[in-house]
Amino acid sequence: MPPNGRYAVALAQIEASWRHFDDDYFLRHSPDEIAWHTEAIATTEQLPLVLLREDPARGATAIFIYTQDRDYLFAAATRTLDELGLDILDARIITTLEGLVLDTFIVLD
Repeated sequence: MPPNGRYAVALAQIEASWRHFDDDYFLRHSPDEIAWHTEAIATTEQLPLVLLREDPARGATAIFIYTQDRDYLFAAATRTLDELGLDILDARIITTLEGLVLDTFIVLD
């Protein structure tokens, strides 16, 4: 997040990003997570987009993946996290009608 505590994304960029998301996405993520995801999605030019954010209070790290869906993507992601020795505490999987996935994993540090 920028030092002033505000995200620097224009309204048009936000609307363009959110047009793919259904209510489930907004119900399953916090406002802070939505802002974090939106800023990155609105400013990325190429997929896949992978974000990491530490949560020291929980002793965990959030991993966000935004990309085109494909067969066995969730299995590949969880296998990779396992191979890295990361324990998955939570997984939120959203697939849009346009075939985009928004996968959020919370892994223990």
